[in-house]
Amino acid sequence: MNQITLEQIQELDPTAKLMSAGYLLMTCPWHDDAKQSLLAYPDGWWHCQGECHSSGPLYRLYAELSAPGTTRRASRDIPTGRPPYLPSGPDEMLELIELAHGAIKRNSSFRWYAEMRGIEGRIEPCELGWHEGWLVLPVKSKTDEVEGIILRAGPQAEKLTGMRFTQPRGQRAMMYCPDWSLLSRTQGPLYVVFGMIDALTLSELRLPVVTTTGGAKSFKTDWLDQWRAPVLVVPDVGEEPQAYALLKHLDWRGKIKNLSYPGDFKDPNDYLRNGKGTQLLKELVSG
Repeated sequence: MNQITLEQIQELDPTAKLMSAGYLLMTCPWHDDAKQSLLAYPDGWWHCQGECHSSGPLYRLYAELSAPGTTRRASRDIPTGRPPYLPSGPDEMLELIELAHGAIKRNSSFRWYAEMRGIEGRIEPCELGWHEGWLVLPVKSKTDEVEGIILRAGPQAEKLTGMRFTQPRGQRAMMYCPDWSLLSRTQGPLYVVFGMIDALTLSELRLPVVTTTGGAKSFKTDWLDQWRAPVLVVPDVGEEPQAYALLKHLDWRGKIKNLSYPGDFKDPNDYLRNGKGTQLLKELVSG
């Protein structure tokens, strides 16, 4: 997919014009383009001179133009300077989850952020999606009903908006479990982390894990009232106070699991994204 040519792009958009300078002039698919504002170059890159000022490799342009049955708002890979609109109604939320998940399944180029974080194995089981430069994470109950939605910004979206996460207005903090079936089968300890990506990280290692959708201080101890096995709280660097506060309410069940965090690592996902998943798993299950 990385070797996309201008001829392949022109096959998908017959209105594109091959200019004498060697580039394609075409309508930008990422904004309402009244005139042909996008320039696609033979070196493998494109740039829009119009409203969105977007740019990127040709394979992303190809994926956008060739995505079958994907609406424009759910297939876009180009973030804007503001977070995307998130519906609070259940039907619209389900539609966004379905479209975003369909987009990431059909377009391999949309998987880059999950691959970078080492959690690509969670795309299918957790129904992760991609929407306007944000990773979409559905929050489901143990009966597989959608209760909410969280979006994690990709690097460019985070830079443009100054935000790491966004969610529908008024959505309450909830317990997020990436794999309820694994949790119901386990006889060992339950792991608690304070971040959605960290929860997906431990789930990728096939460990039963939960977190909160609202930040470390929002984790409610009554969420674990029915859990009578040991609970291992795994804090990021700097989250130790929240971990020990939670430990006080867990009584005999609770234990802090401090990781070694080599170099500039600060959270469990840093192990996975740097190819040290085996080391992370060893630390988590030891002792």
